[in-house]
Amino acid sequence: LPGEEMASVRIRRLQLDQQTRRFSATLIGGEGRTRGSRVNATGRYHRIIDVPVLVRRMRSDEVIGPSDIRMITVRADRVDMNALQDAEDLVGMSPLRSLSAQRPIKRSDIRSPILVPKGSLVTMVFRTNRMLLTAQGRALQNGSKGDVIRILNAKTHKTIDGVVVNTGTVTVKPLGRVALR
Repeated sequence: LPGEEMASVRIRRLQLDQQTRRFSATLIGGEGRTRGSRVNATGRYHRIIDVPVLVRRMRSDEVIGPSDIRMITVRADRVDMNALQDAEDLVGMSPLRSLSAQRPIKRSDIRSPILVPKGSLVTMVFRTNRMLLTAQGRALQNGSKGDVIRILNAKTHKTIDGVVVNTGTVTVKPLGRVALR
């Protein structure tokens, strides 16, 4: 466009082919009165999406926070269909294994943080309406909140199952009916 022309562009006669993802259009610069202010353009178009990525490499023992995430715009056909699209799905989670920065993340790449590491001492809590018992045990598996893990009772050396409720604490359920006499 000549230097005195207003730097604006209008699209005229836009045609999209959904099958081939090609387009053609006439672009009109300025008011369209000067020579060379009309240009025919053709090409391919792609759908784009915003996906969350990590701003740095993260190890499996770290918890992802809001400052560890940023959104990037990518072509939809270059992202795995299982990639997360909401940053809130990442906050408070941990990588299953080390994750690279600036790459889309799949749900299978993350998990809830480990609250009970394998081999650590845990407090086992048994609770009924009328009593509360606690005992110490050793975790035989890693566990996140809500996971059922195996625990070795430190006194009896028996293996029992418990549900992880928070760091170092699991609840255990009775095996059968408890006599309340």
